[in-house]
Amino acid sequence: MSIPDITCIRNSRADCRSSRDISRRVDGNPLSVSALGLVCLLAATPWVGAAPAFDVPRLDDVTIDGDTAGWEQAFQIALLIPAQSPLPERETFSASARLGWNDDGLLVLASVVGTGGNESEKLEELWRGDSVELYLAPSPASPDRCQWVIAPGGSEQFPTTRSFLHDYRQTAELKKQPADITVATRRTATGYHVKALLPWSSLGIVPEVGREVACQIMVNRRQDDGGLDHLLWFPMHGAFGDCPIGICFP
Repeated sequence: MSIPDITCIRNSRADCRSSRDISRRVDGNPLSVSALGLVCLLAATPWVGAAPAFDVPRLDDVTIDGDTAGWEQAFQIALLIPAQSPLPERETFSASARLGWNDDGLLVLASVVGTGGNESEKLEELWRGDSVELYLAPSPASPDRCQWVIAPGGSEQFPTTRSFLHDYRQTAELKKQPADITVATRRTATGYHVKALLPWSSLGIVPEVGREVACQIMVNRRQDDGGLDHLLWFPMHGAFGDCPIGICFP
């Protein structure tokens, strides 16, 4: 099982504009423009020194249910991309995401197009089928991190949402903390939405303006022959111990 890098984020009280100008508004509608170019450049170079960070707004009116309303001011990731393979056609397989935060945790909305409900039967191997993987760590390069894998359900074989935690926390006190996520999914005509709250308490994170944490998002699709396609925020597999980019709360 390949483990991707983690991306750093920071909490913000502002709207979905990044400190690196990766978001802008056109005719009143949010448009993410430069994030993919930035992370592609970083993927080709060592990530040493200070990690770049993206501003993520506080969202107090978002609820974790099947509705996608209330996410208009969230930080927007317009398109997740493959680590190496060519970019698929949007209608074939594509994904986007939005991020926010509140006192309880990191808020994630992932929207996926082009999946057929081809999920893994084994709970501990949900990543082998149609699923969304969410990673969280207290800081870039922290040894403590959690990986939650969510399968959307909504099919005849798997009617309900399923999730599984891969616990990579190394600190003994943190491992005693519950790491249950709040999650909701909804099938659409072309794919599905996943909404989740990743609890700060699972990693001892105290949410405050200016705090930096680390995050990664990966979407998996299982092909009919058992092969897997992946779309990621930071498009690189493998170096799980390093965090090349960040999200912050300025």
